[in-house]
Amino acid sequence: MRARNGKIDLEEIWVPGTSNMLQLLVCIQDVLLNAHTLLNYVSYRRVDSASIDRQQNSLLYNENTIIKTLKTMVSTINKPAKHFEELVVWHFEAVYVIS
Repeated sequence: MRARNGKIDLEEIWVPGTSNMLQLLVCIQDVLLNAHTLLNYVSYRRVDSASIDRQQNSLLYNENTIIKTLKTMVSTINKPAKHFEELVVWHFEAVYVIS
């Protein structure tokens, strides 16, 4: 399974009546939750895997992802979605111990 245009093709990993959630989660973990997520994009795989530029681009991609994730967290804390205020407070206090 590979990401295409920033999306995972579920048809490659999900077979109705056969697949289970564990298989789906393991596939997502394999593709998205690794140190070189960018290298899983089909269009990006065409570049030489040993290329220094490719490795640097992968690191930059990861850094940008972390920055965007942190910005989203701060935005969610500052302005939680309507009806989710208590959940947001609970989540960030429980997980990140914000006081």
